[in-house]
Amino acid sequence: MRAAWAAVRTTTMECRMMLRGMRGAVGDDSWARRGGAVRGFSLVELLVVVSIVVLVIAIVLPALGNARQAARMAETQTLLTDLSNAFSQFSIDNRRNPGVFSERLMGSDDNADPNGGLTALQNAMLELAGGIVDQSDANTIEVYPGAGGGNAVVIVNPDLIGARASGSGASSYFAPRERYYNTGDAGHHHGLQGNAVYRERLPTVVDAWGNPVLLWSRDPSATGRIVLPGSGSPGSGEVAFARENSDERALFYLNSNWGVLSSESFGSERASLRTNPPVSANASPTGSMIGTGPVYSPVQRATVLTALLGSPTFPGNLSSENPSEIFPTAARGDYVLMSAGRDGVFLNFQDRRGRGFGGGPNGLPRYGDMFAGVESGGDTNDIASAFDDMVVSGGN
Repeated sequence: MRAAWAAVRTTTMECRMMLRGMRGAVGDDSWARRGGAVRGFSLVELLVVVSIVVLVIAIVLPALGNARQAARMAETQTLLTDLSNAFSQFSIDNRRNPGVFSERLMGSDDNADPNGGLTALQNAMLELAGGIVDQSDANTIEVYPGAGGGNAVVIVNPDLIGARASGSGASSYFAPRERYYNTGDAGHHHGLQGNAVYRERLPTVVDAWGNPVLLWSRDPSATGRIVLPGSGSPGSGEVAFARENSDERALFYLNSNWGVLSSESFGSERASLRTNPPVSANASPTGSMIGTGPVYSPVQRATVLTALLGSPTFPGNLSSENPSEIFPTAARGDYVLMSAGRDGVFLNFQDRRGRGFGGGPNGLPRYGDMFAGVESGGDTNDIASAFDDMVVSGGN
């Protein structure tokens, strides 16, 4: 902004000099002989100056806005990369993904209860940034997935998060700046739903736009041949790629991020992630493809998660002409980190390129759309690249 006003001031001075020069060229030097009195600008001259200033502002302000968005993208990419490095180091040290509570507990229906809503990344940060203590006091909170803690409860002192790794005396794996790791304000809470204590006292990682980052952590207990979403209960030696809850085994569970995806006022843009039904069968709905609104059934949301979290390089079968019958044989990684990007909505229906993927109901994206001969957006394009979301994965 300073640069813009500097340009405006410079342009204004140049205009004044130009106009004075015009007066000297067109007239004579009688103004000097009259004692050096200089007349003021005429209305036409003022309009010329104002027009030039407006033109400069019209050119400079959009450029500044684009530069600001580019800077936020770069900051968020760095944040996700640093967080991914912390995940990798923790996994090397402990042979598992970070997280006090198991993926099965995080995917339970209890964690989608209005009084629950602990997110996968909040769970992971309890080990990456510490804060767990042995005894309760006035400064601590009880943390657990779901509405009722049962035996799965840890005591956390939010003031200690980021200071030391839990119980080890070592430095934390990841301690982001306060700008990227904080609680929400009283009326907003960064769009986190569920347990008010988690919203108000348990920090969460936010991107450069102020929106919570999502973590999808693979369930290590889910092993076997991957089957399509909605194909019924997995049989012996089979596992679903993604499910809404963890009643049956899957690699990933939507409920692990219910606390974010159920928000009606998400992030800095206060966007609703509870999608609304389309006006007609051919209308493109607005909102998030993985939100918890009524547009998609649990099976459809699992299909979207499969398209998002499946590796774009491991198709199960390319012989089928139906993209819905092509599914991944591997995940992007053991963990996937995700920022909603510039528009503040995860997998936004209105992302122009994103809408081009998939021909299913309501533009449902399908994993098979990633591969040559069956996709609508070009050959072997990663579906995630069609949205403004930022995705980083790691581990195998």
